[in-house]
Amino acid sequence: MKKLIFLIISIISFSLNAQDLEKKLSIADSLKKNKNYFELVSLYENIAEDVYVKGLYYHKIYKCYAELHDTINLKIYIFKTLDYSPEYYQLLNKDSVYLNMPTLFKAEVYKSYITSMKKHHRPLNIDDSISLLLKKLVVNDQFYRKQISQFDSLSKTNYKLFKIKFDSLMTKQKVLDMSNTLSVDSLIKIGGWPDRKKLDIEGLKNVFHIVQHCPVLKKRKHFLKLMKKSTNENNGSYYHYAFYVDRYLMLKQKKQIYGTQYTLNSNVGMKLYRTFDIKNLNNRRIKFGLEVIKINK
Repeated sequence: MKKLIFLIISIISFSLNAQDLEKKLSIADSLKKNKNYFELVSLYENIAEDVYVKGLYYHKIYKCYAELHDTINLKIYIFKTLDYSPEYYQLLNKDSVYLNMPTLFKAEVYKSYITSMKKHHRPLNIDDSISLLLKKLVVNDQFYRKQISQFDSLSKTNYKLFKIKFDSLMTKQKVLDMSNTLSVDSLIKIGGWPDRKKLDIEGLKNVFHIVQHCPVLKKRKHFLKLMKKSTNENNGSYYHYAFYVDRYLMLKQKKQIYGTQYTLNSNVGMKLYRTFDIKNLNNRRIKFGLEVIKINK
């Protein structure tokens, strides 16, 4: 109970100090639409001061300078992005502006990427055995869920029939979820929590999908503790952490924090699950790199 009270106090404190990130992001969207990139850069810098996912906004600033054809500042923000979030190197290598830059500069960027990877204790060579195992587990994780997704539209027209199909498939899926949980738990006991110290972005995403569907509440609590530690050390994903916290709170029949969980309602479809301090929900979401959502009050 004391931990929950502390968490609530922390959230209220953030809501008072965040200077309304939702409004700032709304202004940013307007500036981007009108191609006011100079003003947008300044606003993104301001937002970056209040969020955990600073690399996301440094990368956005890089994109602004690319639109402005400002090569000097563009280069500065490539290095700034990589220094905080080296995983953005993968995105750069799919970016036409970066790919057309001089070879010598790209060599310097690669050197910066390697330095940042070492600084953040990230692996330069991914353990293929762990990655392959996680890929197999994800296939199990999505096996019956993919079949359920085919009946989504039925939930709004014939909820009773949808519920019968849903319950039947989820009974089978939970058997696979339990098997996945045991596999990941064994992996953790051997090598610790699988985060960016061991995995690439795809691997990190796969771990999240697997543990997000863990059917044992006590085990979820254990995973949450490990995920929180990893995220606080900048080796996890704030995005994934938000989803995991909310799912855990929902299973405990408590209000969620980040508005990631929805419930299925008869002939209505998906509805946002009960949420704490919903007035400041989008401020919390922005801080963790989540998109702003429309809230029906």
